Amino acid sequence: MTTNARPVSCAWCGAMVDEVPVTWTIQASDRGIEYLCETCTRDNVRKIEGSLPTEYW
Repeated sequence: MTTNARPVSCAWCGAMVDEVPVTWTIQASDRGIEYLCETCTRDNVRKIEGSLPTEYW
Protein backbone atom coordinates (compact mmCIF):
# COMPACT_ATOMS: atom_id res chain seq x y z
CA MET A 1 0.00 0.00 0.00
CA THR A 2 1.26 3.47 -0.81
CA THR A 3 1.57 6.08 1.89
CA ASN A 4 -1.17 8.30 0.41
CA ALA A 5 -3.66 5.48 -0.23
CA ARG A 6 -6.93 5.55 1.64
CA PRO A 7 -9.66 2.95 2.01
CA VAL A 8 -12.56 3.14 -0.43
CA SER A 9 -15.95 1.45 -0.56
CA CYS A 10 -18.26 0.29 -3.31
CA ALA A 11 -21.04 2.83 -3.83
CA TRP A 12 -23.62 0.03 -4.19
CA CYS A 13 -22.80 -2.84 -1.84
CA GLY A 14 -20.42 -1.11 0.59
CA ALA A 15 -17.50 -3.53 0.10
CA MET A 16 -14.34 -1.96 1.58
CA VAL A 17 -10.75 -2.22 0.31
CA ASP A 18 -7.50 -0.53 1.31
CA GLU A 19 -6.63 0.32 -2.30
CA VAL A 20 -8.84 0.33 -5.39
CA PRO A 21 -8.22 -2.90 -7.36
CA VAL A 22 -7.84 -2.60 -11.13
CA THR A 23 -11.03 -4.67 -11.49
CA TRP A 24 -13.18 -1.97 -9.88
CA THR A 25 -15.03 0.65 -11.94
CA ILE A 26 -14.64 4.36 -11.29
CA GLN A 27 -17.46 6.65 -12.32
CA ALA A 28 -18.14 10.35 -11.95
CA SER A 29 -21.58 11.50 -10.88
CA ASP A 30 -23.25 14.53 -9.35
CA ARG A 31 -22.07 13.14 -6.00
CA GLY A 32 -18.43 13.06 -7.13
CA ILE A 33 -16.20 10.06 -7.80
CA GLU A 34 -17.80 6.69 -7.02
CA TYR A 35 -16.29 3.23 -7.06
CA LEU A 36 -18.08 0.01 -8.00
CA CYS A 37 -16.65 -3.35 -6.96
CA GLU A 38 -16.10 -6.10 -9.51
CA THR A 39 -19.33 -7.89 -8.56
CA CYS A 40 -21.53 -4.78 -8.81
CA THR A 41 -19.84 -3.82 -12.09
CA ARG A 42 -20.44 -7.29 -13.54
CA ASP A 43 -24.06 -7.33 -12.38
CA ASN A 44 -24.76 -3.92 -13.97
CA VAL A 45 -22.40 -3.77 -16.97
CA ARG A 46 -25.17 -3.46 -19.58
CA LYS A 47 -26.74 -0.58 -17.70
CA ILE A 48 -23.36 1.10 -17.25
CA GLU A 49 -22.46 0.73 -20.93
CA GLY A 50 -25.90 1.98 -21.94
CA SER A 51 -25.31 5.10 -19.82
CA LEU A 52 -28.57 4.59 -17.95
CA PRO A 53 -28.96 6.80 -14.89
CA THR A 54 -28.23 4.84 -11.71
CA GLU A 55 -31.81 5.21 -10.48
CA TYR A 56 -32.77 2.69 -13.21
CA TRP A 57 -30.31 0.04 -11.98
